[in-house]
Amino acid sequence: MAEKLFRLGDGQMVFFCPGCKRWHKVRIGGEGHPGWTWNGSMESPTFTPSINIAGVCHSFVINGTIQFLPDSSHAYSGRMVEIPDCLEHAEAEAQTELATVLG
Repeated sequence: MAEKLFRLGDGQMVFFCPGCKRWHKVRIGGEGHPGWTWNGSMESPTFTPSINIAGVCHSFVINGTIQFLPDSSHAYSGRMVEIPDCLEHAEAEAQTELATVLG
């Protein structure tokens, strides 16, 4: 199973949101750092509580799927989808950017 997350420094994880078409950052709580709890899985992550990008995207991430809540303002509002594989998405994004640069 492919990984759905990239691990950043300082206890942060990122995943690609197909609703926003952006990467969302989640800080994992730890000593002295309030944040989300994480089940430890890179392939089927679960974060609690919900992730709310105010006015744009509100979701639960459960076992590798994103459950978009009705107050999300994009087309995925109210839907549940699998988190895209992070390397596959990053490679596609890089190829698109390279094609744009090369014209």
